Amino acid sequence: MAMTRSDILSQLAEKTESLGYEWIGCDWTGGQTNSRLRIYADAPGGIGVDQCASLSRELATLLDVLDAITYRYVLEVSSPGLSRPLFTPAHFKQQLSKEVKLTLVHPNETGQRQYRGVIDSVDGEAICLVLPEGEAVTFQHADIAKATLVAELSMKGDNDVDE
Repeated sequence: MAMTRSDILSQLAEKTESLGYEWIGCDWTGGQTNSRLRIYADAPGGIGVDQCASLSRELATLLDVLDAITYRYVLEVSSPGLSRPLFTPAHFKQQLSKEVKLTLVHPNETGQRQYRGVIDSVDGEAICLVLPEGEAVTFQHADIAKATLVAELSMKGDNDVDE
């Protein structure tokens, strides 16, 4: 019996965690051509390029052993970075008061699919954002196709002079 995508991801998550990394989530794009599996992992204190490369080798070996993906694909292992993807309600809860961009699976009744706002609260599967205009909007997690934190960058450098 062939492995489902869910089975494959469960195996990869289990292997990632057994190696001491936190499984954040993944993006699987493309079909049987130009397919890419990007896995986001983290570690206490962050994850570096060498750790990503090591984890990539381990996961590639597991995928080869499972022989679960029968077409060509590219495997990438990445840190979540400044624009950290949010895959679960728990991820949203960990980022309360932070700004996020999200895209809905389907446009809502107003035809809008993309939102940007501050995470105000998370109640089970319900995620409440406060939009820039001050309006609070609640989304069900299942209705969110993609969500990422908005990177907070400091614009003041060491060489800046206050006038």
